[in-house]
Amino acid sequence: MEPSDQLQLGIFLCAAGLWGFWSGFRNLRLARIIEDTPTARIRSAHQGYVELEGLVLNGAAGPIVAPLSALPCAWFRYKIEEERQRHTRNGTQTYWQTVEKGDSNSLRFSLRDPTGQISIDATGAQIYPRHKKVWKGRHHRHRSAGLPAYIVEFLGSHRRRRYRFTEERILGGDPLYALGLLKNERSHSNQASVKQAAGNLLRQWKTDRKKLNERFDLDGSGEIDPKEWELARLQAHREIRRQRRDADRAPTENLDFLGQTGDSSRPFLLSSQPQKKVARRHRLRGSLGVALFIAGISGGPWLLFRYFGH
Repeated sequence: MEPSDQLQLGIFLCAAGLWGFWSGFRNLRLARIIEDTPTARIRSAHQGYVELEGLVLNGAAGPIVAPLSALPCAWFRYKIEEERQRHTRNGTQTYWQTVEKGDSNSLRFSLRDPTGQISIDATGAQIYPRHKKVWKGRHHRHRSAGLPAYIVEFLGSHRRRRYRFTEERILGGDPLYALGLLKNERSHSNQASVKQAAGNLLRQWKTDRKKLNERFDLDGSGEIDPKEWELARLQAHREIRRQRRDADRAPTENLDFLGQTGDSSRPFLLSSQPQKKVARRHRLRGSLGVALFIAGISGGPWLLFRYFGH
């Protein structure tokens, strides 16, 4: 082996070993979380990190339409790739370049079990759907596949090029395994502290100076002095606390939803494949990553030692 090749291979093996270490132990930890987290019932689940299982329900507006197949579903993800070529030392190489992709993560759907149902915000989730379709072709074949008109027009200007279409879907009625953070819509959308909320209310009052003076200018001077401003501040705090007490007494039914955790140590997973299959997949990936780590730290430093030893 040429010294330059020996150096490149040594660096590659060291980098692969480090990546294998990160990927391997990350996937093994994830598999353990999936296997060890107990499954909760929706009705009795407490806010926090939970595992749920049930059936998928379409969103409040009914099923949505996947953009490539034009088929109804509760969630979709798609990708359009264009076949391209590049010239290398060994000749011409063909590869696929993504030209468009998208998903319906911003549109909520629901999960139902025998005790109730809950809304799911799929933003930021690792999603494993059971329905996946991949096909290739040119633009004229995709009119029947439901491709939007603007994409058909785009593809029509490149008739000689080939495209690969990938579409994944979760359907209403599919089984769903979910692991994420159970939150309350009201508390999630109103996370500001009482102090912050009161400050916002005071700024709102200041926009109507006349009304502010009528309420808090007790000495009639036309200006709010420090003592009167302190009175206004206390009143703003009282009003915010009253509003929150009233909100807490209001019905909370259907306000809970499952979403991303914001914590890398607690993954957000949605899968229409069985829980055991998802755990097995991550355990296999983890084992392969550990094997790559062992191979990398065994071969890479040895090659680098030989190269620099010369």
